[in-house]
Amino acid sequence: MKPYLLGVIFSALSVYVWGFIFWSSPLPYHAFKQSTNDSEVQQLLENYFPEDGLYAVPGMHHPPEELARMHQQGPRALLRLKHGGAPLPDPKTMALGLLHNLVMAAWFAFLCKLLLGEVSRYFQRVLWIVLIGLAGAVFVLWGDTIWWYQPWSFLVVNLGYHLGAFFIMGLVLAYFLRPGSVTSLG
Repeated sequence: MKPYLLGVIFSALSVYVWGFIFWSSPLPYHAFKQSTNDSEVQQLLENYFPEDGLYAVPGMHHPPEELARMHQQGPRALLRLKHGGAPLPDPKTMALGLLHNLVMAAWFAFLCKLLLGEVSRYFQRVLWIVLIGLAGAVFVLWGDTIWWYQPWSFLVVNLGYHLGAFFIMGLVLAYFLRPGSVTSLG
């Protein structure tokens, strides 16, 4: 059980550091467009979108004919909105990010444990974690690009992040979870 827990903790912390380095660099933000006046846009958001949440413009509440006309006319948007300010970085978000990494590391460690007999070599385990992780990332991110207006450039940025995250997670988990090192999860 000790290698299992150490693998989960160290891989989660390693991915956390990777995320901090990646998202603190200017690289991913090349995929973002800039408004012509952020302060004015913030005021418009405050005025026209009353609650925190996810908004589609045009909204699905319109009668079908009107929605079709507005959709055809454009512009169309999908907006994720959080009213109120927060520190940058936000400690609550950082803590939830670490929890997310711990849960995902535990999930991949569990899957790796199930396959230790089949995936016995170190780089096989690393590759397996990378490929399974990327399959999930591509499924979700590509779907967001198709259905929810996410630009391809942001898909590429996110895939770069996820490739690095799963590679790091794979390197760490594969080291700790070797055949014979984990005999029980309970």
